[in-house]
Amino acid sequence: MSYNLKSILNSVNVIILTIALVMSNNLQAQESNQASSLLWEITGKKVKSPSYLMGTMHLIPKDKFYFPDDLREKVSETKLLVMEIGGIEEQMKAAGLIMLKDGNLFDHFSQPQKDTLFQYLQTELEMDSSIVKQQFSRVKPFALLQLMTRSAFGENPESYELTLQGIAMQKNIPIKGLETVEDQMAVFDNMGMEEQVEMVMSSIRNSENSADEMN
Repeated sequence: MSYNLKSILNSVNVIILTIALVMSNNLQAQESNQASSLLWEITGKKVKSPSYLMGTMHLIPKDKFYFPDDLREKVSETKLLVMEIGGIEEQMKAAGLIMLKDGNLFDHFSQPQKDTLFQYLQTELEMDSSIVKQQFSRVKPFALLQLMTRSAFGENPESYELTLQGIAMQKNIPIKGLETVEDQMAVFDNMGMEEQVEMVMSSIRNSENSADEMN
């Protein structure tokens, strides 16, 4: 399995998004099927038409993806899709925000850290260190986290967010966002570079456990 920077930038929205189908204050979620349901109907005295709240993972292995016809039908009939970050235009901003203003990403890694990182990417993603240096030297550590997170879900992982968004676009359903890409990227930008590098290294250390949990 191999990845390049372009594929990571194009999928930034996958890692950042979380879904919610419509929101309203002072509403109660339907209590049936509490143990297993991800889609909840919102009810209340002031609710004039059905609204739904859906919780998802950002990515999921292809063989575990479940999107039944009745869910597709409900999404197709909704009048508004609200996601954590809404719409292609908003998501495309991430490509610019993920770039370093100056310097080289790998100058912030110690030599042992770089050795561990390059070995991990070679073993797990079949990415040669020269390619990694060429493609990722001008991006923030977040791009490496994206790369490793995506790889943990196998080849061609599925995304509930993109599936919902695709249906909305096909049906001309308006898409709104609760936050902007800038809001979410600021969480990482407000960290020191040393802390961001440690997040990358921690992700490598925890990658085996993450794979076990997913299985």
